[in-house]
Amino acid sequence: MTVARLFYDSCIPINVINPIYFQPMLDAITVIGPGYKLPTYHSLRVNLLSDAKKEVQLLVDGYKKTWKDVGCTLMVDGWTDNSHRMLINFLMYFPKRVCFVKSMDASDVVKDIGTLLSLFEEIALWVRPNNIVHLVIDNGANYKVARRMLYEKYSSITWSPCAAHCIDLILKNTAEMNHIVNLSRRSSEGWTEILRLDVTRFAATFIALSSLHRHKHDLQSIVIDRAFVESQYAKSNKGKAFISIVLDNRSGMTLV
Repeated sequence: MTVARLFYDSCIPINVINPIYFQPMLDAITVIGPGYKLPTYHSLRVNLLSDAKKEVQLLVDGYKKTWKDVGCTLMVDGWTDNSHRMLINFLMYFPKRVCFVKSMDASDVVKDIGTLLSLFEEIALWVRPNNIVHLVIDNGANYKVARRMLYEKYSSITWSPCAAHCIDLILKNTAEMNHIVNLSRRSSEGWTEILRLDVTRFAATFIALSSLHRHKHDLQSIVIDRAFVESQYAKSNKGKAFISIVLDNRSGMTLV
C-alpha cells in the first residue's frame, strides 16, 4: 500500500513498474535497509543524469568496436508525428542488437536532396563508412536520389528499401481501387467503429475490414436480436442501412 499510495498521489502511470530497472531499484533499497535517503531533485536532474549519459556512451563505444569487426546496417526511419513534423530516426542494427543513434526534425530539409545527403553522410562518417555494409531507407524519390549520391561517395554501402514502406505503398494503390473504396464506404457509413486504430496510413483500411470480418457473426446476431429489432435504432434510417449491410452476403462482411 505504501508503494500504491505514492503512485496514486503523484499520478504516476502504472506501467512504470514494467521496465527492467524497477525491481533492481527496489532490491538496492532493500539491501541498504531502513533510512535510505532518495537522491535529491538536483542530483537526479544534474549529477546522476550526467553519470547515466557516461554509462550509455561507454555502452555505445563498445558497440562501435563490434561494428568494425562485423559491420552494421544503418536504418533510416522517417515518420510524421501528430504535429505534422517530419521526423527521422537513425538506428544501427548489428548481430547483438539495435542501437539508437539520433533523431531529428527534418521538416525543413527532407525535400532538399543536398541537405538530406549531408545528413546521411554525417551519420555515416560518425559510424565510419567502412563499418556500414547496408543502408535501409524509405522508398521516396528524394531518399533514393540521396542514397544514390551517397553510394557514389561510399560504394561499399549497399542499399535496400524499407519493406514496411513498400507494403504501405502497395496498400495505398490497392485502397484507391474503386471496389475497395466502395467497400470501405459501405462498411463505415452510419456505424460506430468496431476497431479504433492509430494512424497506420493505408493499412488502417484493411485492418478495419479484417476486424469487421472477424465480427461478422456477432454483428449478424445483433441485428436479429429481439431487443435490437424493437429498439429505436433499428427503425432509424442509419439503423436500417446498418442492418442491410450486415445481412448482405455480397457486402464486405464476406470479405476474407
